[in-house]
Amino acid sequence: MKKASLLLLLLWAFSSCTYALKVQNINDYYASYSAGVKKHRIGIQVQARNQIEEKHIEEVVIALRATGNFEILFPYNPATKADLIIEVSPIVKYDGSIANYFISWPGVYIFMPGWNGYKYYANLDTNYSIKKSNNQVLKQGVIPVNYKINQSDIGRTWVEGVDWLLTLGVTSLIAGFFYTSFDDDIQGDLFRNYGQAYGKFIANKLSQEIIAVEQH
Repeated sequence: MKKASLLLLLLWAFSSCTYALKVQNINDYYASYSAGVKKHRIGIQVQARNQIEEKHIEEVVIALRATGNFEILFPYNPATKADLIIEVSPIVKYDGSIANYFISWPGVYIFMPGWNGYKYYANLDTNYSIKKSNNQVLKQGVIPVNYKINQSDIGRTWVEGVDWLLTLGVTSLIAGFFYTSFDDDIQGDLFRNYGQAYGKFIANKLSQEIIAVEQH
């Protein structure tokens, strides 16, 4: 009977220690739509170091096409004539927070991850260069995006639950440092939460820059 009660208590504790993934400041990154004077043929050149950066570029390309301002050539072949070439290179960095340590330890607040979620950050610096077909650079810069994320699931919170029930916080004193790092297991779900919004924001920013170049 005691074992069954302990099991039920553990299950109840674990189920209460989850926080659905949420990008808290996604609405902070909005760029208004801009209509161009004419429809440009834009060649997109990419500089991506890994698959996740390629996915970010793909969202930007989808959003650029959706504006209706451009005929997008992607992937761009230099043998194909283009009015302008945009080189895009997103630098994607995911981080955790030192605050996660104090969410995990001392563990007496067993529901803290469920109330608050662990804190993560998606820091995205999108480098761009707008060039003529002869590679003359017309404009270049960096568009920064810094998303703030809260999330927790049983994959991390189970240690805290067991720790509080069995060792009175001793385990979390050490394990808490592990939770200050980013949880790679949420990378796919995280990108699905912000990918489209990121693509639209960057595409609209690039549209504004192209129109500014066009007017000079």
